[in-house]
Amino acid sequence: MYTSESRMLAVTRDEKPVGVVRSMDVVSQLAQLKQLHYLKVSEVSTHDPVTISENATLGDAIRTMRNQHVGRIPVVNDRNELVGIISFRDIMEQYLVFPVSKKSGKSSKTGFDPKELEVLKTPVKSAFSENIIGISPTDSLSQAVSKMSENHLADLVVLDGKKLAGIMTTRDLLETFLRLKQEDRNIQLSGMPVLDEIDQAKVQKTVQSTYDKLKKMVRNISYLAVHVKPAHQQGGKTQFQINARMAAPGVLLVSSSTEWNLITGIQESMASLEKECVKKARERRWWMPF
Repeated sequence: MYTSESRMLAVTRDEKPVGVVRSMDVVSQLAQLKQLHYLKVSEVSTHDPVTISENATLGDAIRTMRNQHVGRIPVVNDRNELVGIISFRDIMEQYLVFPVSKKSGKSSKTGFDPKELEVLKTPVKSAFSENIIGISPTDSLSQAVSKMSENHLADLVVLDGKKLAGIMTTRDLLETFLRLKQEDRNIQLSGMPVLDEIDQAKVQKTVQSTYDKLKKMVRNISYLAVHVKPAHQQGGKTQFQINARMAAPGVLLVSSSTEWNLITGIQESMASLEKECVKKARERRWWMPF
């Protein structure tokens, strides 16, 4: 969700869709993290958000939203004071979508009239919402999460008095969550070739998931290291050797795999490490979750 910048992901079982998970579903669960009580909004929020003047037009607002890939923009006056919020949905519902008849279930008008483009010249100050739900820079992240969840908002404006101090977005929270989770793990990746964002996310997810599983069987993990190096080249393709090592007090586990597909190789190496850990745990009667 973070890497794809999507607000909704399909949930599948056996390659069949069974539901969806929304960004707000994730945000509502973040309130359970104790670390959020100790982080301030100012530490995480975007400090220089995109804004639009109240004297701009709706066309300007739509163009800015499209270029910045956002659905809402804070509206400021000449003193840079926040006076409202304008969203693409507000513009659509107030000016560009015709009401539907309750009897016929059809719009009162069909087709496109070029004169409707005149609507885009309407000043933003005639269309923005004055219902501002904001938060202080000194408030905790847990307060921000609660307010976003209660009001079903994907973002909150950060206000220092009347001045716009920033904006807190769902992406800011997801980024913080990932950072907090990574701080809990000592994972070392070395020798990795350049990967695109999708493959990089797959590698991180695989290794982090393995770390979390091992942590349930082995207390006080010192580190989980994954080292990648080229093993063989043929026809412009590279075969990789993946060496993994997990260390904890009195425990050292190692695994190795060789694969042409790097992602597959890392998955195999992590699976081998998990199997070895289960085996050792049963032999030595470590604490097990089952």
